[in-house]
Amino acid sequence: MPRRMGEALKQIVGEGTDEKGEERKRPVSVLMNPNRQRIFQFLCNFPCSHQKRIASGVDLSNPTVRWHLQKLILSGYVKSKVVSGRTVYYPAEMISGDRAIEAFYWMGNRDVNLLFRAVLERQGSTIEDLTSALEGGRSKVRAGLATLERLGMVVPVIDGRFKRYFPTDEVSSIESQNRKRLRQFKRFLMKKLESDRLNPEVHMSRSREAEIQIRIGRTRSHLLIPPEPLTSVIASFGETDESGEEIED
Repeated sequence: MPRRMGEALKQIVGEGTDEKGEERKRPVSVLMNPNRQRIFQFLCNFPCSHQKRIASGVDLSNPTVRWHLQKLILSGYVKSKVVSGRTVYYPAEMISGDRAIEAFYWMGNRDVNLLFRAVLERQGSTIEDLTSALEGGRSKVRAGLATLERLGMVVPVIDGRFKRYFPTDEVSSIESQNRKRLRQFKRFLMKKLESDRLNPEVHMSRSREAEIQIRIGRTRSHLLIPPEPLTSVIASFGETDESGEEIED
């Protein structure tokens, strides 16, 4: 690759030469790159997101996000897994088990997320009730309910000739089982940041988020770790434009 083209590519992804044309020193940690830090923070807020959703959430192009994800994976900050035919990404050591990974992934899907919230708000609804309450046809609602049943997040109850849907305690169960894992993740992240010489300091916010401040010299930044990641994903859905893939009949 010609040197000029290589430098142009590095500029696109936030690396390369500075305004004076002088080569930048290699950063101590990949997380001191602003774009990678934004991607990592997005994955802390929305674990198990696929590349397209990440790109939309951080307002970067797909090639740029792909480049930075590769860097984050190689450095040990991020892991990937294939769920329903799509590669999803999440902070290393933050999520444990296929059950939780699938739940995070599907709660990042617009149709499934809104359907689950509709069941929470209208407990005992029938398919007809949910179809009337949501955009989309009956087949989409039926497919979404099948996904939620498979995840164990809703349960149907036969009431005469009607089938009514109720939420289960699966979200609370996942949060409870993942609580210990979240503590391990914070310790893992602190050790990794320390090994990268980022001088991390932990502070607790009023919303119980763990705020990890990082710095190199005069450059300072911070990462926020939600106390209940799955609940946060469900409640804050809509902050990103990407809806995820459509569920199929």
